[in-house]
Amino acid sequence: MPRYVADMEDGELDSLLQRFGLQALAYLLNLEPDRSVADQVSGSLTDGQVATVSILRDDAPAAVPAVDAWVRDSMHDSMLASWLCQPAGDDTLAILLRSMSGGAIPRPTSGDAVAAAILKLLPAAYPLMLLPRVGMNMSGGSELLAPSFNHPNSPLAKAAMLDDPDLRALFTEANGASLSAPYVTAFGGNAIQDWAFPCIALGHAWFRARLDRLTPTPDDVARALEGTLSDLRGLGRHETVEIPVRVGLSGVKLPSGHPGFSVKGVTVRPSEPRDDWLAWRFDKDRDTVAGIADNGVQQAVRYSGDLIVELSVEWLAYLGSWDFEKGWPRHLLEGQERLSQAVDDIRLALALIPSKHHDPVLSQQSWRAVFEPTSIAPNSNWRSREYNLRIRPRTLLGNEVEEWQLLVERVVAADLSHIRIAVSRTLQALGERSEFHDILIDSVMAWENLFGARSDTVFRVTGSLAVLLGTNAEDRRALLKELRKLYDLRSAVVHGSAEIGPDDAVQSDRATNIALSALHTLLISRQDLLDEADGAHRSNKLLVVGLDPVADPDARQ
Repeated sequence: MPRYVADMEDGELDSLLQRFGLQALAYLLNLEPDRSVADQVSGSLTDGQVATVSILRDDAPAAVPAVDAWVRDSMHDSMLASWLCQPAGDDTLAILLRSMSGGAIPRPTSGDAVAAAILKLLPAAYPLMLLPRVGMNMSGGSELLAPSFNHPNSPLAKAAMLDDPDLRALFTEANGASLSAPYVTAFGGNAIQDWAFPCIALGHAWFRARLDRLTPTPDDVARALEGTLSDLRGLGRHETVEIPVRVGLSGVKLPSGHPGFSVKGVTVRPSEPRDDWLAWRFDKDRDTVAGIADNGVQQAVRYSGDLIVELSVEWLAYLGSWDFEKGWPRHLLEGQERLSQAVDDIRLALALIPSKHHDPVLSQQSWRAVFEPTSIAPNSNWRSREYNLRIRPRTLLGNEVEEWQLLVERVVAADLSHIRIAVSRTLQALGERSEFHDILIDSVMAWENLFGARSDTVFRVTGSLAVLLGTNAEDRRALLKELRKLYDLRSAVVHGSAEIGPDDAVQSDRATNIALSALHTLLISRQDLLDEADGAHRSNKLLVVGLDPVADPDARQ
């Protein structure tokens, strides 16, 4: 056996790793990706492996010059994908190189006729999936369309798809010799061409499989493909399907070793290495914020999120072209709204945890990934580091996690449809506003959503909160006066007759804490009020029962 190390010049291995990435290089050379590539290359290699290294080193596209590294890397991966997919005998160059190195060519199949036809493209597509920027969602996955252009089995896969009546129903327009499936969803819109469908489905299956394993096997991709096709068939039948969503929450950690919890289809767990590709936009060198733990020891949390929320959302789509001068199809936005509300519910439950801290526990959504089967890569939403200015790092205690789970169960089970403004405004005041007057305004707006009406608004809101939160008559009178002062301050700020400075910040935070206390009480002991249609009905119900605190002759002044 020849030893290749003697022929490897300084830096050449690093160059190959930079160009192809560890996973793709190890696959093409039939090496073990979990072992040091340098150690394996410096050992005994077969003649075929030596020949493969030579081809990768001498014939593969070199890095393209570009001022912007992002453009350079994306262009380079696109060129590598096309190069690896070029015909070589009866297969592609990537398959030939893998075979030369002595590696087996995985050829999974399926009992689903369409999946079985599409999987004939997988041996050519799989090496592309392992390229660093493709596999990590850094390029959007468009390189995975390369097998559609020249693979001999691509027309067969397209034909199998068009023979399926549910999948064929997706294609509503003809563009010359090709069919097109235009669509609009809550998260975007585009069109799928029939020639590209097999590789779009295959690419989506790759990213879907990555939810469970950082580097899926071909068998993992094959299983995920069946789920992708099932969702697409549901769309063709105009059904509502559930699609996976992942959300990163920053600001909070679970206790060391805690696995998290699940409540009615929603899972909260610690982030793991398999999640990092979803948060790749965050700068790893600037991805932490420091704080002080309960024991006085400094701790840090990641802006990209130490917690992952796993859930699914109803996916609605409009098939066909849409006239956007009419605005976005309103009914499609309901899925996005439900997703936002589901995340808000988890954040609200966390903020409601009884804590020895004066500050509620704050968590921020740092990113969100929605896995629509019509797209190769997930639809991602990001929030920059600068957005999370109010993060206060916390590591929860075991009993706090238990309390959080119980509160999530309460929130999920409750009907919050009539107080959604209160929930969103309270969370904005807690974590998304940096100006003291904004915090006060949002907090009092939450009060008004809970107990306001068209008339006697101040009296209804402050009186209802006093009844709800006060423990006795004296306590309610004192609370009523405090609430009136905060309300008057909010009104003065809104009408331009007062400003809030740093010395008044405590009043803004107090208004937020009152909103949180009201929401906690409604969820724990007064869920009957959540059934009322609006703030007027809720305040009526409270004030009829709680006459004592509002009997104060100063209450209406």
